Amino acid sequence: MFLKNFRSFSLACAILLFGALAPLSRAAGVVSSCDEGHLRTALTGGGLVTFSGDCTITLAATLSIPVNTAIDGGGHNVVLDGGGSVQVLSVAQG
Repeated sequence: MFLKNFRSFSLACAILLFGALAPLSRAAGVVSSCDEGHLRTALTGGGLVTFSGDCTITLAATLSIPVNTAIDGGGHNVVLDGGGSVQVLSVAQG
């Protein structure tokens, strides 16, 4: 997995995490509150996840991406931070 050793991950521009050539399953939502809980909710079910503004989210646990998902910072400065001890993303194969 290409992100396994990353402990901090910046989303300054659109980043496709999984299924770049496949259509997204559904639009998951906008992260408007800059915290782990709202990000996890937006990631549920895959699809397009966007942010309403600049945001730094320090994670307590790895974010699991099991389905087609795109995370788009939309020109905002978005940082997902594992604090040096938490793997930021786990992307399912296939």
